[in-house]
Amino acid sequence: MDEGLLQGIVNWLLGPEPITEKRPGHLWPRWIFLRALGLIYFSAFYSLLFQIKGLIGPNGILPAADYLQAVNAALQLRGYWSAPTLLWFGASNGALMTLCWVGLVASLLVTLNLWPRASLLICFLCFVSFVSVARDFSGYQSDGMLLAGDAAGFIDPFAGDGISLALQSGTLAAKSIMPFLRGDCSLTQAHQQYQAFPEVVFSVSV
Repeated sequence: MDEGLLQGIVNWLLGPEPITEKRPGHLWPRWIFLRALGLIYFSAFYSLLFQIKGLIGPNGILPAADYLQAVNAALQLRGYWSAPTLLWFGASNGALMTLCWVGLVASLLVTLNLWPRASLLICFLCFVSFVSVARDFSGYQSDGMLLAGDAAGFIDPFAGDGISLALQSGTLAAKSIMPFLRGDCSLTQAHQQYQAFPEVVFSVSV
């Protein structure tokens, strides 16, 4: 490969944007945006560190390995396009945690403005790898969460205690949401089932 071409690729990935008369640059807006984007990536990967194995790990609620196996069986080579993820190389707990840590480090590099282009590319690849196999867990945000326990204000107003009631409401929430995860009912039906429990005396929003 031509040395000049190789140097140009390296500069584009790792070097700063050249400022010329035609391209004066937007240094401060760009700097603020990229630092904020790095922090957003950091919060996402940091959150995944503590829950990814329970969500899509081999013994998780919706194992990524089972999903990729089903996609491969149904779509064969087209499956790699339909589910673009590095987890095709392996979806073990170790692979999931490695992706989390790589994404976490890359997000810190973006925040610190170190090799931002290469770091953003790594963040994007790691995040897409999770989103492509997370299925139900990547299809909702805070407006699609089921509140239970103390988060929903479910406490004993007389004793000021909420531990036993929080555990009880958590159990009821799990019984309601499992049929949805199995595909036996819609999310709305799962929410209605949760509200139908006589023990639940408060309203939550899904």
